[in-house]
Amino acid sequence: MPQISVILPTCNRAPTVAEAVQSVLAQTWTDFEVVVVDDGSTDDTEGRISRLEDPRIRIIRQERSERCVARNRGIHASWGEYVSFLDDDDRYAPRKLEQQLLFLRAHPEVDFVGSGFFAGEGFRVVQQPWRHGDGKDDITLQDCLYGIRPAMWTCLVRRTALDKMDHWFDTRLIPIEDIDFVLRLALACGSRGKWLRECVYFYTRDIYRNAQVILSAHHDWQNVLDKLYARPDLPADVIAQHARVYLWQDVHIACTAYMAGMTDLARFVLMKSLALRPELMEAGPELVAEFLTRLTLSNPEQKAACQRAAEVIFDHLPPLLSRCWAHGRAQALARIGP
Repeated sequence: MPQISVILPTCNRAPTVAEAVQSVLAQTWTDFEVVVVDDGSTDDTEGRISRLEDPRIRIIRQERSERCVARNRGIHASWGEYVSFLDDDDRYAPRKLEQQLLFLRAHPEVDFVGSGFFAGEGFRVVQQPWRHGDGKDDITLQDCLYGIRPAMWTCLVRRTALDKMDHWFDTRLIPIEDIDFVLRLALACGSRGKWLRECVYFYTRDIYRNAQVILSAHHDWQNVLDKLYARPDLPADVIAQHARVYLWQDVHIACTAYMAGMTDLARFVLMKSLALRPELMEAGPELVAEFLTRLTLSNPEQKAACQRAAEVIFDHLPPLLSRCWAHGRAQALARIGP
């Protein structure tokens, strides 16, 4: 039985999937299986993978059913004591599996470990979510709701932790089913998730490519939060943060739109949020400052960009908020630092 199962769903990504699989085959830890679930590919995906000729690779073929179904099927078909995830156009850093497995072996009380990743052009952007937090290594649901959250594909998870979850990937929540998964994993594991403060993954895409994607992300996040807050088993501290969590996501999406140069969309998101949640009038400046501060902490090289973003945001607020948030600019710039 392999120690680790790597679950890799794919569909029509022949040019990239072989490189993704090769990044697993090149790992310094070699006791693993790669469960590739081919979700109805019509290109040379199967051929590209088969030509790698490694007995640790298993290919499961299914009719086109979307990646949630593929991931769930891969988990069901896998044998490893630990489970890791990989997308078909990304790749692992060479010591990803070794570093995380040794951490979990040294900490038997930990259910899963999350890490950072490289992204952007030339992978120059370093994402280190733990830098947002209070210095602790715990991965809690409350922190995850405020952006101190590991990306699903950076995690290594004990199979016993997956068994604690009522379900894995939710087909209704594509394209952010991975975020829903991490939130529910953190809920199921309590404080038994930890950070391994290393960057172990190369992420090739830009999540927020255009206005439609950002607007869709806003809608998708509402669905994820609505699903979470409908649960009867939420901790009291998460329930108490209900209103602020929704406000945080509204401000997060709006700031992302501002930073992408989409000021009309950002204004739309803020005004929609204000209509639903009047608390935004008072809480907004602090949340903007918090968003920019966390972005700077996660990637210090973005400090200058965050300073510029603060100017853009407060120069282009909807008129109703501009008057009430007049103090916000100084607050945000002071938090980001010189």
